[in-house]
Amino acid sequence: MLTLILSAAAGAQTGVLFVNNNRVGIGISTPTTDLHVVGAAGTTKVLVVDTGGGGYLAPFEMRNDGPLGFRLLDTAGSASCGSNCIDFNNAGGEFRLNFNDGDGPELRLTVNGQLILPGATLPDYVFEPDYPLLPLDELEAFIERNKHLPNLPSQAEVDEAGYINVSELQLRLLEKVEELTLYTLEQQKQLAELSAEMSALRERLEDLRAD
Repeated sequence: MLTLILSAAAGAQTGVLFVNNNRVGIGISTPTTDLHVVGAAGTTKVLVVDTGGGGYLAPFEMRNDGPLGFRLLDTAGSASCGSNCIDFNNAGGEFRLNFNDGDGPELRLTVNGQLILPGATLPDYVFEPDYPLLPLDELEAFIERNKHLPNLPSQAEVDEAGYINVSELQLRLLEKVEELTLYTLEQQKQLAELSAEMSALRERLEDLRAD
């Protein structure tokens, strides 16, 4: 049973629908938006069910004659995405999750599935014969001078930009892993050569002792 009350009186009645100034309120007699729902803590829900089945279903749809925006806030009356919010705005081309417990910037993201970076170019060029791999002594000098690895951002660069591109950083870190693999393989070759030389010297020494 649905009770329809045309009223502008203040106050709220849970489960009662109001029409006020061409706005609809459920549980609130003075709705501030076209549809305003208010209820007791933990009991306020909006459920949309399509029982038709089969084919593509879109039981919930939002349209806008401009940029699309979708926002979830944990506090009533605030229109800004400050702390504790989820905000999607295709005008800015971003999906933002802000969670702050008061101790400083904080973000937790749990994904059951895959995070996909389309069109990524992996740093396989590291394994090309003409890749300019720095000799270790030059790499050491670079680190002592710049306090970070080549082709990775410094703390000063991150501070100046105000952010770090995680996708780009992951690819650069993969580049460093591949470079480290080349260094390891080269060192292994050098160790094998030294081992062969040591074996040859040991055999020669034994021959000299035998004489």
